Amino acid sequence: MSSAKKMPINTISQCKVPRTFQLLDALDRAKDYNVITYGLSDDETPENEFNHVTMENWRCTIMYDDGNAFNIFGMECRCSLKFPDEQPTVKFSEESMQHPKVKKICNEDGTLTNDCKKQIEWDGNKMSLPCYLMKVYDKIRR
Repeated sequence: MSSAKKMPINTISQCKVPRTFQLLDALDRAKDYNVITYGLSDDETPENEFNHVTMENWRCTIMYDDGNAFNIFGMECRCSLKFPDEQPTVKFSEESMQHPKVKKICNEDGTLTNDCKKQIEWDGNKMSLPCYLMKVYDKIRR
């Protein structure tokens, strides 16, 4: 068996991979990343009742060592039913918004600025959810 990492399903296929397959593939790959963690949100609010089926709401963290401290930034991510054609939305927690690196890429409400979203250049045909989160991580590091 090969020790090489498998490529995300949407990067190896010549056809459009269904949303559910892409998100299930992302869940399967969650263990492959060192600085990000993510999984389906399991809160029991009425609007999240069928999240195990729709896979819209996710809880994510980014771990960042700024040289002075090891930081863990919490956020919520939403992959609408139009994902992957529509870019995921990210909203950092209030605690995470206290860090200057997070503040510089976010609006007051914790969502990514339009400028930051444009720089990430979302392409759902070539980019998976974890790749998107890694690009957010890269924005924090700069």
